[in-house]
Amino acid sequence: MPSVIKLQHLTDLSKSDLAIMAAATVEYAVEGGHDTLALLGLATKLELYAAEVKKQAKTAALNELATYGKGGVAKAGVKLQLAEVGVSYDYTHDPVWQSRNADVTAAKSLLKDWEELLKKIPHGGMVISDPDTGEEYTAHPLLRTAEESIKASIL
Repeated sequence: MPSVIKLQHLTDLSKSDLAIMAAATVEYAVEGGHDTLALLGLATKLELYAAEVKKQAKTAALNELATYGKGGVAKAGVKLQLAEVGVSYDYTHDPVWQSRNADVTAAKSLLKDWEELLKKIPHGGMVISDPDTGEEYTAHPLLRTAEESIKASIL
């Protein structure tokens, strides 16, 4: 049976140690006939906890990390460095960009409308005409694919 881990013990574990521990925990649950859904529920709560810690500690951590310079610092077995993320530019003042953006926006709208039409093609297909050339062709129903996953919501 996997040992119970306390949060302070996580500082001693490497990335591969955590992966091995996770695999062992899942194997124990599956092979032992334990509740894997409860295990997934716990993992979901741990993800929320980690996200909240990161969000709430961000401002203080950014200030502290700035004192270490570009090289950052290693804490609890994790390298922490300041990094620019989410860089964006304001192109809206440029007239050529505005014109091209309007073209792209219009094209995206036309494409979305066409995709909605294609989704509604009946099982036997249907004859439609190309709006640009007027040429008619037989359109067939789309192939729909999906991947199953698990949606987890904390109550």
